[in-house]
Amino acid sequence: NWDNLGTQVAAMFGANGEVTTAITDPQNADGDIDTVSFTFNDFFLYGNYDVAQPTSPIPTEYQIYFYETNGAVAPAVFDRASWTAGPTYPITTTTVYDLPYTKPADPTHRLYMSIAPNYEEIQFPWVANTPTLLIASSLDPAGAPVISSVSAKSSGLNTVVTWRSSDESRVTGYQVYWAKDASSQFSPVGSVVSPTGNNSSYTESIRIPAQGSFVVKVGANLVDGSVEYSSVASVTPSVVIKDRTRVVPN
Repeated sequence: NWDNLGTQVAAMFGANGEVTTAITDPQNADGDIDTVSFTFNDFFLYGNYDVAQPTSPIPTEYQIYFYETNGAVAPAVFDRASWTAGPTYPITTTTVYDLPYTKPADPTHRLYMSIAPNYEEIQFPWVANTPTLLIASSLDPAGAPVISSVSAKSSGLNTVVTWRSSDESRVTGYQVYWAKDASSQFSPVGSVVSPTGNNSSYTESIRIPAQGSFVVKVGANLVDGSVEYSSVASVTPSVVIKDRTRVVPN
């Protein structure tokens, strides 16, 4: 009975940036990943309350899960029972070293990784629906990155983001992302831009909810469900709006 948790409606984590995973070192020859870094946002750690949120994380630990797909495709199911269980770590562990995994015997298969949190010894029924690709398939197309260049500049209250594509045969759309700095969690902004053809140029003027300098990047949504990101571009706003409050006598 998931209502035992009491404070959170059961839903998959990941789509809104609750869980971000990055492989910061390549695979070792001995068959493991040197370093995997996790970022959990406040919603994931402390829940969503109308009153003061807890001061300690609600999940006590998380377990890593693996999923093998046939060919160059992404996972289509995220119920925990469909994935293969891996090691468990305290929720305070945001960097995992020498992560062990079993390499697919078939070179045309992919191997993905995701996580499921534990809440007071009750494990979440789904893994996060933003899996990370650990082992690519031999069927994955090779070639240049989808986004060959990106730039951004401030224009009044908006930010103008410009990028150029190369091969768009696997692209379903583009999305701009922003963050306070390159090491922070990125959030999507604006609408999804439809591809127009190989070697195209795109320009989007977007209002970004930031005060001071920030960074942006562009994500190319691919047909297999994965996202390929551009490099990061820095922006210094030309107009800074500060919150002001005016008190009028009754």
